[in-house]
Amino acid sequence: MLESRGFRDCIFILFLYGACVSLPHFYKVRRYNESGKGTVNVMYSEALLIAAPTKAGEEFMKYVSLVGLPFIALTNSKADRLQLEAADVKQIIQVNTWKMGSSSIPDYPIGNVILFEDSLPLCCRYIQLCRSWTSRPIYVITQSVNPRLIYKGLGADYVIYSKNGDVKFLLPSLK
Repeated sequence: MLESRGFRDCIFILFLYGACVSLPHFYKVRRYNESGKGTVNVMYSEALLIAAPTKAGEEFMKYVSLVGLPFIALTNSKADRLQLEAADVKQIIQVNTWKMGSSSIPDYPIGNVILFEDSLPLCCRYIQLCRSWTSRPIYVITQSVNPRLIYKGLGADYVIYSKNGDVKFLLPSLK
């Protein structure tokens, strides 16, 4: 049985008619096994990345799970990671936001990103980090009107002001 080596070390993306085709939610990846002989084809689905340090973010994550969308939780602390594991979140990425260059690229393709703002500096770090992982839209959910231009300048595509943080209306655009 071959062990997964991550998305970064893929050899090529499926080519059709001599051109690389960007599929909206799936990539077909060919990898070489440990001996360098033979290949294994694996299908990867782009996952929704959610940073949910707020109560509204936790509720949104539960709703996404109920709907059945694949998602990955993003956190920067061990305590939050343990809380996410206790909430039965299957995939979690824990990053070091103190040293920006120290975080590696995830082993799976990242699709849309939803960031619930808890603090301005943390949200800014998440935007910088996530922008290097995906070209898909980054949504920032905030209860403050002021940092909108800061977030957009760092690479957020949409900054949504919400007093209660309820953004379930976004789900149809994330599928």
